[in-house]
Amino acid sequence: MHNLFEGLQRVENQSSNDNVIERVGLLPDGSLYIKHGSRIEGHGQFMLSIHVPATHVAHVKGVLSLGRPALLTDTEFLDLITARFPSGSHIIDWLQEEGVPFVARGVA
Repeated sequence: MHNLFEGLQRVENQSSNDNVIERVGLLPDGSLYIKHGSRIEGHGQFMLSIHVPATHVAHVKGVLSLGRPALLTDTEFLDLITARFPSGSHIIDWLQEEGVPFVARGVA
């Protein structure tokens, strides 16, 4: 399930497990972010945040839209990427396989 928050241009995904919350979105500068937060009983909370620079988002859009990135709006892109992958971790794995550079940061 995902909801679009217009002013922030972000999509929020919450898994059926209440201990995991993911957000996938586009920042105003066009960069893509994925935040994966999980709470593990007895171990606290962990947050993984990745950031794909705007210069590489066009490539990601092109791959997902079969080479037609200009035809894909930001909203369509977010809908497509969140529909194609069941979780933010799957998106991150796919970005790695595609060789898309990103910056990752984990906080426990």
